[in-house]
Amino acid sequence: MQVIVLVIVEPDTESITIHESRESALAALRSFIDARWLKRFGVAFPQAEASTDDLARQYFSAASGTFIIGEASLSEIESLYDSDRLP
Repeated sequence: MQVIVLVIVEPDTESITIHESRESALAALRSFIDARWLKRFGVAFPQAEASTDDLARQYFSAASGTFIIGEASLSEIESLYDSDRLP
């Protein structure tokens, strides 16, 4: 089974979430950015004015952090977990 993995890394946050679709991962990314936007930029989050990709570029270019959205095989993730190779 294929899953979508969202990894977000900032100086004060490390998050790894697994999603059933890219759309779900993008919604989670947008929620993450929305929750932190006002503190970072001092203005309200632009709800519908830009795509999630554009907002993510703007958000992460203003910080020392990054995100990755990628596909993974659930069986590969399970084998890493079972073998204690996860950090």
